[in-house]
Amino acid sequence: MDLRSWIGPLALSTALIVAAAGIGLALIGPDALGDLFAERPAAGAPHKAEVTVAGEPLSIPGPLIRFGDQRRAGAHGRIDLAVDWPSLEPAGLESSTDTDRLGPASTVVFVAIEPRDGEPDTSGRVATVYRRFFVGPEIEGPAGLVGRRMAPGSGYEDEILFLDPADAALPFAARCFATTDSGRAEVCLREIALGDKLLVAYRFRYPLLADWRDLDKAVAGLVAGFRRPRPDAGS
Repeated sequence: MDLRSWIGPLALSTALIVAAAGIGLALIGPDALGDLFAERPAAGAPHKAEVTVAGEPLSIPGPLIRFGDQRRAGAHGRIDLAVDWPSLEPAGLESSTDTDRLGPASTVVFVAIEPRDGEPDTSGRVATVYRRFFVGPEIEGPAGLVGRRMAPGSGYEDEILFLDPADAALPFAARCFATTDSGRAEVCLREIALGDKLLVAYRFRYPLLADWRDLDKAVAGLVAGFRRPRPDAGS
């Protein structure tokens, strides 16, 4: 066989392949190329998202973050997490937007890390806001908590505030909402101030309120563990 008879077609095929590859890379774009060739974490080592909220640097394991766009490095208005209680392992939720969809026995805790606007957290608002609206007798709550309903027209009339009566100054407090016609508390929300810059809000199903002491410490400790020194801290 004449060598020249197949070198020509081979060269043409090679040129076509190279051209197609070039077009494909152009369509992918530089941002996607960065993702394509980015260094991957070793097996068993979760990717850390290096983000900032309200100027506070945080290093968060990627699987804990609910939404893919929040796993990108840089500044974010808030970061949303979904963890399972009591393991604090990733809950693996991205599409669910509400604890109501997960059923009353759900052990998923939704955590939002947000800028703190200077207002008190849930505990701080007991004395400054909520107490003036208390109506009716105390309601026995789980694990030593007491519940208080709030006056119609207060803006909180559909809530029950559960608080720790043993701490008069700055008690644990969680707002719980009725999501059915039964009027019983179904979903609870608590906010914790983390320093001057960050507010940690977490939502959970009412049965988890029985673990309020451990749950509160665990969520606060989890988020505190993400914090990193600010670049200007040493200056």
